[in-house]
Amino acid sequence: MLTELITAYRYSAALHAFVKLGIPVWLGRMGPISLDELSAASQVEADRLSRLLDVMVECSVVRVERAHYVLTEEVGALADENSLETLWILCELGEEYWNMWSDYPSSLRSTAPVSAFETRHGKSFFSYILTRPELKGTFDRLMAKITEELATELVSHIACDAQTEVVDVGGGQGVLMKKLHQHYNLKSATVLDVYPGNSRNETGIDFVDGDFFTRVVGGKDIYILKNILHDWDDASALTILRNCHRAMTPESTLFVIEIIKQPESNKGKTLDLLMDALFLGKERFYAEYQVLAQVAGFVIDRVLHTSLSQSVMVWRKDIV
Repeated sequence: MLTELITAYRYSAALHAFVKLGIPVWLGRMGPISLDELSAASQVEADRLSRLLDVMVECSVVRVERAHYVLTEEVGALADENSLETLWILCELGEEYWNMWSDYPSSLRSTAPVSAFETRHGKSFFSYILTRPELKGTFDRLMAKITEELATELVSHIACDAQTEVVDVGGGQGVLMKKLHQHYNLKSATVLDVYPGNSRNETGIDFVDGDFFTRVVGGKDIYILKNILHDWDDASALTILRNCHRAMTPESTLFVIEIIKQPESNKGKTLDLLMDALFLGKERFYAEYQVLAQVAGFVIDRVLHTSLSQSVMVWRKDIV
């Protein structure tokens, strides 16, 4: 077992190289393809490419049919350069994420709270990606794909009508809001996120350039925090929640959509480490969300489960 743990990174590195070179896309376009044809298409020398492909065969990513290579059905999504799986590999196995792990031990021992990512790159994650357009583009598209996976279910959990005003706090590209607005024809639809100098209205949705650590658009019916709180430590999460609380009316509802850790389950445990290394963020147990809610002036009304990892927590202002 220990040997497998030590050497597992080699497979991840090989998979990243395989995807970064665009080889799955060529396999998807050209079907069964010989080594020489794939070498010419990918501009990788045939002998070295064959060794990379051997590892992909070992991992059941590729199979060989009559001296021609094909993607296995299980990884067919990798033939799409914009699939969730492709973007996930490019993001999490890319050099910016990968290089931070060597600084994780020093981050853990640091008396000052500094993430492994910031220790390595000199800036917090969200500040850093603003200076790296390629990484930001990949990250934003990945977040959008994750939302697409969940959005159809969320529309049924977040009940609205044509008189409802909704704010998606940290809503990125507006994937969820577009689904909600399309389904309910909302009275107003606002996505608050960092769009430097680019506040705008698109198809009835207001994309507002703003910082949820400073202020949240006020007086609306429904507020959404989707995969936001796990990016932040408790103090930062409380700042976001208090800003939402100030923005909300007594009748407003806050939908908090996150993975809820379970003591008996492995779900979220390695993601928890990634959140810590990237942002000093964390996945949380339900009891931890209850504490955050209470301190920020909320009560958790109920929890709705989805078919994916995330749950939908319905929060209301605690009216004392």
